Amino acid sequence: MQIDRNYFVDLDQTYQRELMRDPEIAGGDGWRPSVGVEHLGTGLNPFKHQTIALADRIREGLRKVEIVFMGQGKGSSQSFTPESFDRRDREEMRALAKINQVKTSTHASPNVMGLAGFTGEGFSPEQRNRAITEVLKAVDFAAEATTGGAVVVHTGEWQRPISEQYDGSRDGNVFRMHDEEAEKAPMLVVDAKTGRFTGIRKDMDIHVPEYKTVADLRREGVALGTRPDGSALRDADWVDADGRWIDPRDTDALLRRVPKWDEEKHEFRMHHMKWDDLEKDRRQWEELTGEKTTTAQHFIRQQYLNEAAQAEGQAARLSEGYGQRMKDLRKIDEALKYLREIDAGLGPDEKWKLEVPLPNKLEGLGLNLPPERTSKVAVLERERDRIMEDMRYMEQTSSSYKAQSKQLSQRAGHLVDAEEYGIKQTAKSLATLGMRAMEQTRTHRKDLQDDLYIAPENYDPSTYGSHPQELARIVEESRKE
Repeated sequence: MQIDRNYFVDLDQTYQRELMRDPEIAGGDGWRPSVGVEHLGTGLNPFKHQTIALADRIREGLRKVEIVFMGQGKGSSQSFTPESFDRRDREEMRALAKINQVKTSTHASPNVMGLAGFTGEGFSPEQRNRAITEVLKAVDFAAEATTGGAVVVHTGEWQRPISEQYDGSRDGNVFRMHDEEAEKAPMLVVDAKTGRFTGIRKDMDIHVPEYKTVADLRREGVALGTRPDGSALRDADWVDADGRWIDPRDTDALLRRVPKWDEEKHEFRMHHMKWDDLEKDRRQWEELTGEKTTTAQHFIRQQYLNEAAQAEGQAARLSEGYGQRMKDLRKIDEALKYLREIDAGLGPDEKWKLEVPLPNKLEGLGLNLPPERTSKVAVLERERDRIMEDMRYMEQTSSSYKAQSKQLSQRAGHLVDAEEYGIKQTAKSLATLGMRAMEQTRTHRKDLQDDLYIAPENYDPSTYGSHPQELARIVEESRKE
């Protein structure tokens, strides 16, 4: 191909008018482009053996090429991985590049979309380790088969609404994946213990009880104390049934909040909250606690605490019934002891003195059958067995509700923002890869023209890491690791 001459010659014919002709790309006599094909870079054909694909690009005149691996794991005959090429293949690639003065770089498998361990349901250490392993294989390959330079990996860390990043606050430009994303975008939080996502949509509503506050006590004329540190109580502070301050950072203490009772409707007052209401409530929460949080965190925390309060109430009700059953059981045991002592002193013909008639269940049908009789001891023993069954049910159910309440309140305290959690995982992964690149650079210094380095590449706009500011933060956080 020559791009410094006309493509029309004298024998060419055209049925178009002169003005309809495509513009000629010639630059005139003596004109030469400042950028030639040797200045351009491209990737090798990933579906060919990479030594053959490299030779093809060299014959095309290219001097900068990227080796791309489409396979993952073991790979296949059509999806190569770094491990598809042995030491001899790698030596041949490097020699071919050096002889022809070609610079080569490496692209880890595009199937590795992020290094945070995102699975769709949360963050998984196993998934993160698999991604790291794939990129480590590419780093080792680059150290043995290329002239150095970049080892590229995609930064599709996890799904997040594009409208939250491009909300127009910086330059007035608003972007979204679909028309309703800004109103219905899923907002994610993470359980720091399990790495699993809990999500909400911005168009969801929540109903929460209205709890008694210091302002309510002031209106009732109740004498107020202070916080444990001696500071004055604020109107928005929650209080328990005894008027004591509740620490909003203590999830167990939050279960002692007192719902407000509506005398007219004979029910507890509920507050219907939309997303904007939640944002206001979150700001109030931050004022009470001095801790920063997101609206999604605040929403999910309220849900967990509501469920925990419900479980706590069920446990308390069953525990109260359990206490009464314990009293009944002690009374029956005392009565049985007394009756058994009497029964032991009676002769066979006197046992009837401790007998009582059994209720006749057919009497209501007009059947006056002779009543059956049994001893008082047998009646009390059956009642004792029934009480024991009730107590076993209460033990299992109440303890389960109590455990559920504890777990929910703990989960409410484990919620973290998806970005804060995910970026730590990505940073640790990139730091691990960067250290391997540095070690391999030192080991293969004499064979490398350039240092090996990890090059995060933003890819999918719908995922975290695609925006330049997100990409910059990923790099900065990984350097801290």
